[in-house]
Amino acid sequence: MASNGGMFSGYGSTQLFSFIPGEWVHSIGIALFIVVGLALVFGFFSMTSRVMRKTNQAGEHRPFPISALIPSIYSAVLDALNHQRFRQCGEDEAPETTPLLRRSWFVHAAIMWGFLAMLAATTLDYLIKPIGSPVPPWYPMRILGLLGGLVCLYGLSIAIGRRSSAKETPYDKSSFGDWFFLLLLTFTVVTGIATLIVVYMPHPTTFGYITFMTHIVLAMDLIVLLPLTKFAHVVYRTLALALHAWAKAPAPETAAALTTHQ
Repeated sequence: MASNGGMFSGYGSTQLFSFIPGEWVHSIGIALFIVVGLALVFGFFSMTSRVMRKTNQAGEHRPFPISALIPSIYSAVLDALNHQRFRQCGEDEAPETTPLLRRSWFVHAAIMWGFLAMLAATTLDYLIKPIGSPVPPWYPMRILGLLGGLVCLYGLSIAIGRRSSAKETPYDKSSFGDWFFLLLLTFTVVTGIATLIVVYMPHPTTFGYITFMTHIVLAMDLIVLLPLTKFAHVVYRTLALALHAWAKAPAPETAAALTTHQ
């Protein structure tokens, strides 16, 4: 949730991009996204190839019809966004004893939806607003980013608390990767919100520039390490759901025959 900084008359004086050129930050960010994107594309094709090959080697001979590819992707993305399978896994959480806001699927959804809101705010900010141009605190992208950050922090705080207490499954067994991702994302969000606040402080401070620089470094780390951290499961789990739905799709002639019999 990197803020573009700047002064809106009467609302602040911290010119963040006078400290670090905004063009450098965005150019480096875009370059990193391209590199990580290429790595993910390679992972997509590699995973898809392995799944299709192993499925056929197992004697199932799934047709993987091209006509079913788009519907399979749509169902997988919808499933990932609404956490349908995650809700089914959490059916053992009794509604009368576990409030909605503390159920595992809701906590996970809060982290995901909060992050997506921050990503959307940053992307729209880059596409719509000139780098470093002043905007008021009620600028839509500022509000979207702040709300997304608060929602994400809520989910992160619950997840960290549960892993610290280690009393609930699956939080009772935490690896280095679990903690690394949670803490990296938490510090990235916290420094992003702090950066958003210091932009509107009446006077520039060293703390503000250090906070901004720290946020940039953490955000870049989050991007670079995406294929190597728990973050990757957002992408590859969705791909797995799409491949599962695709594998179950009948061949066109089979689907036509079923329609005829009906």
